[in-house]
Amino acid sequence: MTSDILIDGLPATPEDQAHRALVNYGPYTSFRVEHGAVRGLDLHLARLDQAAVELFGESPGALE
Repeated sequence: MTSDILIDGLPATPEDQAHRALVNYGPYTSFRVEHGAVRGLDLHLARLDQAAVELFGESPGALE
């Protein structure tokens, strides 16, 4: 089994990873993709939306 760390679809450099580990504002999310799908993605997105409403008072809305 191999793992690839991607940031915006590109391989993450050590500098990318250090920056995100030390300067972060927001949730970290990782998924295991099997057969092109993520199990429970809808539930995870609902939890993120609920947390944003709790923290910021509004939902970030749908991606366009």
